[in-house]
Parts: sequence; C-alpha cells; structure tokens
Amino acid sequence: MDDIYTTSVVLALREPGGVGPKLFQTILSVFGSPENVYSASFEQLTDLPRLSEEHAEQILGSQESITMMGERIERLSEEGISVVTFLDDEYPTRLRSMDDPPPVLYYKGHLPDKDQRSIAIVGCTDATAEAIEATVDITAFLVSKGCSIVSGLARGIDTAAHVSAIKNEGISHAVLASGFYDIYPPENKALAEELLEKGSLMCEYPPDAGVNTGRLLGRNRIIVGLADSVIVGELSPESSGTLS
Repeated sequence: MDDIYTTSVVLALREPGGVGPKLFQTILSVFGSPENVYSASFEQLTDLPRLSEEHAEQILGSQESITMMGERIERLSEEGISVVTFLDDEYPTRLRSMDDPPPVLYYKGHLPDKDQRSIAIVGCTDATAEAIEATVDITAFLVSKGCSIVSGLARGIDTAAHVSAIKNEGISHAVLASGFYDIYPPENKALAEELLEKGSLMCEYPPDAGVNTGRLLGRNRIIVGLADSVIVGELSPESSGTLS
C-alpha cells in the first residue's frame, strides 16, 4: 500500500459509505481523489448521477470511520491479510479495464503477475465425472504452458481446476464470494490454504462477510476481469451463476 491513510479513506467510502464500484469511479472522475469527497458540498454530491440525499449523507458521514479503517488494516496485516485499492500500483492490472473494478481487494498470498497469461476456468457445481476429468486435463495442459489459473473455489469445476493447478505445480488464484473468516464451501478450507503457496485468495468484501447471491455474482465479474480467456468446464440447468 502506498498510503495507509488513502487506503483507509477508500475503505471508509466503500463500506460505511456504501460506495459501489461504479460510483467509486465516478467519484474519482469528478473529484480527482477519494479524499476530496469529504471536502465536497452536499449539493456537489447530490449532483452525481443516481445519488440520493440519504446516500450523500451516508458518504459524508463515513469520514468518521477513517481512523477505524486504518486500525483494521493494521490488525488484518497481523493476520496475514493485505488490502490493495484501485489507487495502488500493485492493484491487478487486468481489473483496471473493467467498467466496475472493485475499489478494494482483501487478499492473502501473492497477487497475479501482470506478465503471466491468466486463464479462468469455471463451471457448474454439480459437474459430471467426465467434465471433472476434462477440467483436470485442460488445467494441467495450461499450467504446462506457463498459464496461471483463476477460479472461484466453488464445488465441481472450480475445485477441479484449483486442485489440478496445484498438483501440476502451477499457480492458481481464487476469487471468493465471502470473507476469509467464512470460506465457502467449508470443505475447501484446506484447498484455500494450499493455494497461498504460489497463488492467492482475493475478495472485495471484508473478512467477516458471509456469502449471498449478490456476492457470488459480483465475484464472477472479478474472475473474468482477471483473465485473458475464460473456459467453461460444464453447464447444467442450474448454471445461472456460470452463465453470468
């Protein structure tokens, strides 16, 4: 992190302030920096597209949380959890081209290398044996060609891709839909730890966040955003998340 204060401001805006990815980009465009929001007038904030008076008050009030956010960053660092924001040099380069890049990422391990080709492998959680076998073989081939693998740590295809990458001494990154304190699914906790040796766990939500449908869909856009290409291992009639 280049500046713990700026990172604390981004966290304050994102969480107590309720600033989502697209609004964060609008704030940067209009005000130049996240800190400048707190110098803006109430009228300047409510002039932003689709920003209600209630949300403007929430954003201005989040300034009171900056110190608390700084303390959280330091506490999480002691737990091996790092925080990177859109403003940091180490922020994953591929995510910057998204329309709605996450303003902040919590992560453990090693962030993706911008110079290494990255392939996302996703698919249904109730995958067939044939699809699991194909995913394992495809992942092994990609790893042998120097690619890193990105997936979502879900059951089925995701798990097969992560396991095959590790087995073949490759690098794999998992984007989570829940915080590090609530790894989902729970049976993949050990797998999550194995990924950290060469790869990473990433999440745009704080470590105590639980999983829900909205966060699962939000996770998917980051998986795709981190990848040069996407492979879908298998679809099922219930694969709405994969299709998204």
